[in-house]
Amino acid sequence: MSTVIIAALLALGPAHADAYSFAVVGDTQGSGGGLNYDVMPQLIQDMNELEPSMVFFVGDLINGHYTIDPHQASWEDWVAEAWQLNAEIYALPGNHDFFPGASVYDAWLETFDWLPTDNSPAGQEGMSYHVDYGGSRFISVLTDSEWGQVSPNQDWLDAVLAHPDTQASDHVFVFSHHPVSFSTVEPLGNSSDAFWQSLLGAGADGYFCGHWHRYQPSQLGGGGDTWETIIGTGGGPEYDPSRAYQQVKGFLLVEVDDALVTAHFYGDGDEDGRYDDVLDSYVIAWDGEPERGLVGRWSFDEGGLEDDAPEPLGKAVHGLSLSGARVVDDAERGGVLELSGERGGGVEAGAIGDYVLSVNGDLTLSLFARSDQPGSGEWGQVLLSYGTADYYSEDEETNYSWWLSLVTGDRLMAYWEHEDGDNVVVRSTESVPDPSAWHHYAVVRHAGAMELRFLVDGQPLGDAVSFGRLPTGGGRGMAYFGRDVAGSDGYELAGALDEICVFDRALSDGEIGALSDGYDCVFDGDGDGLDDWEGDCDDADASAYPGADEICDDGVDNDCDGEIDEVECPEDDTGDVSGDTGPAGDSDPDDEPEGGGDSCGCEATGPRAGLLALLLPALAVLRQRRRSTP
Repeated sequence: MSTVIIAALLALGPAHADAYSFAVVGDTQGSGGGLNYDVMPQLIQDMNELEPSMVFFVGDLINGHYTIDPHQASWEDWVAEAWQLNAEIYALPGNHDFFPGASVYDAWLETFDWLPTDNSPAGQEGMSYHVDYGGSRFISVLTDSEWGQVSPNQDWLDAVLAHPDTQASDHVFVFSHHPVSFSTVEPLGNSSDAFWQSLLGAGADGYFCGHWHRYQPSQLGGGGDTWETIIGTGGGPEYDPSRAYQQVKGFLLVEVDDALVTAHFYGDGDEDGRYDDVLDSYVIAWDGEPERGLVGRWSFDEGGLEDDAPEPLGKAVHGLSLSGARVVDDAERGGVLELSGERGGGVEAGAIGDYVLSVNGDLTLSLFARSDQPGSGEWGQVLLSYGTADYYSEDEETNYSWWLSLVTGDRLMAYWEHEDGDNVVVRSTESVPDPSAWHHYAVVRHAGAMELRFLVDGQPLGDAVSFGRLPTGGGRGMAYFGRDVAGSDGYELAGALDEICVFDRALSDGEIGALSDGYDCVFDGDGDGLDDWEGDCDDADASAYPGADEICDDGVDNDCDGEIDEVECPEDDTGDVSGDTGPAGDSDPDDEPEGGGDSCGCEATGPRAGLLALLLPALAVLRQRRRSTP
């Protein structure tokens, strides 16, 4: 078999095992000590329609009583309701489930008698345990006790994660009640501590938790790609400070298809009383390399603050003017964001998908900017920032993932945080020439090389600068333009910004140069392997690129040579041009050139057609092999 066919088949990957899904539900407690009857029954009905194989409840099943008899009775009510699910049910207790104290342990085992106990650590039977399904391992970890929050049994967890069966699993998913990212108030430590590092070391795909009654997925970093997803939205009340797009009730459906794991958060988006609307989706594990690229873009061309980065990476994180910020028409650049520099001014951009902007590895920030004042002060005038300080200011969830400002001496400064708010500050080694004029600014963070490059108008601004730590956390953050995060005033920019683009990859010098020349931030938008700055005359049409075969009479410059339809359609033996219609206006099948072809008789040629011809026989064999697989 030729190497081309082998390479193509390898790209297709092996035949997938049977796909399956599981659901995760956060805190389901209601008022009066029991469960939320206004939410849980509908959640169950809507989950049943999606047919998950398993459903995991991550604690605070009920609101809780301080004596065991009514408490256990509320658990029994919960079990009766949960038993309407057409799926395997798994659960663990949260802090509200421990209100009666030590008597909880025996009552839990009695009420939830189907949960595993044979692989639990002593004293945590049916609370900490693991189960296997579909080639994956699911691990439940207790983080509460009769004394309150408690550190997990790390020795037991380490042993489970190191077990050969875990190591041989296709995926590893871990569940508990408390998140890691609330690092200063929760019992799990931060991303550099034992719990999170044990998940990273074992290659765990996802960690699912609740407690905070919000939807907040993010990759915390700390040395790996594991996702933490807070989904405490199964009926529990809101906590201040509330963001309406986060504190929505619903459930997470996780679809597993061989190497690919995709999560979808379902809520009541259309307010019809059902939790059957997909409000957000993200990829937990990948079949091949993860997709990287443009995660946010604000161009201001249409007079608004909309994020128009294309899906699936773009999440429509639209901006909101706080004060002194407006989109105006600039004589040099068209629509731009004008900033007055007044205290409390600037733009805040947030949405249910704003976590996608919490980039903790490779990063590129690109924008055009003009400053009406010279750089001044240690922190300067902020061009862009991502973070928040609206709850715990030194928690990992509130960490800055990126910041770019103009400081004393007209130097550019980048900044981010790791662990419990520890700072990394990097300054350019040279000054910006005349920041009062429009310039293209870019900062490129290389996670592998652990160095940062500043560029102005496509050229390096001094030397690359090394740094010691990458950011961690930041999943609670929002993007800010021309200011620091809300509540941290005094660093506002007086000037203007345009074409703000955020990438979760490190762009090349050629790409940065193209952006500084005004090319679009959507690189290779049509997937034909070429960008507009490399000669692709239509980056929205995969059939148009330099070197493509020109197709006659289609009204498209297919080969990007500046001419349209320079190839004439050949006449057939009747004297008609192939592709013309007959007298009745209908295509005549007899006019089709021998051997098929397109409507104008131009034969498909080039590398795509050649690869397709080689692939067809191999695909037929592959289909036969898959059909014969039990």
